[in-house]
Amino acid sequence: MIPKIIIIFSMIFVAVGMTTPVFAHSTKIVGDFKIETGWRDEPPIEGIPNAVEITISLAEENDKMVYDMVFFNRLNDSDEKPTEKDLSGLENKIETYVSLKGKKTSLVLNENENNQGVYYAELTPEEGNYTLHLYGILKNLEFETTGQIETVTSNEDENKKQIPDWIRNNAKWYAEGSIEESDFTSGIEFMIKNGIMKIPNMPEYESSQDSPTVPDWIKNNAKWWSEGSILDEEFIKGIQFLVTKGIIKI
Repeated sequence: MIPKIIIIFSMIFVAVGMTTPVFAHSTKIVGDFKIETGWRDEPPIEGIPNAVEITISLAEENDKMVYDMVFFNRLNDSDEKPTEKDLSGLENKIETYVSLKGKKTSLVLNENENNQGVYYAELTPEEGNYTLHLYGILKNLEFETTGQIETVTSNEDENKKQIPDWIRNNAKWYAEGSIEESDFTSGIEFMIKNGIMKIPNMPEYESSQDSPTVPDWIKNNAKWWSEGSILDEEFIKGIQFLVTKGIIKI
């Protein structure tokens, strides 16, 4: 049975790809439309299949005050406001390509069947800074826009990380009591066994007749590590301690 905390981790990882604290998506306004662009799965990693994602929605008035406005050419004199129906069927009305190190790659957009106004183009990225180019027509507005999307991390750099950055949120929730101690420890155990977390110099279990308990300093470490007050190495020492006590079984 997958621990409850793993479900939480999975929700975070999916959310990172679909929205951002929406990790590194960019938002621009074209008339009464809002266009968000970025990678489907973030952070993007070199050689890992991904997709460029474009979300088109109706812009609220406050959106127009927050995000950059894109110049557009009005194709007719109609001032009819767009509606939800104008968000679908745009995959053939928007030309999309990305450029990296002088190389241009045309993208084929597909509309997400389950999310109106969400379009994606499959792409396995290379390392570097991609620029996304869009040209198209939204209702009667012709527009063109260019902007960078999140830098693609090299596989080598990603593999050097012992603990993925997104786990910090879960350490914080454990420290605050938002998730149970048992969920936190079983979740850490699951991630180590499946290679999500890489713990060096893994110690062996020291058998004891006492019932193992998690000391308070572990929770303090989780809090401090989530806030960036201590290094990964200090947080890892806590995990190694839990292994020696049999609280985490590897």
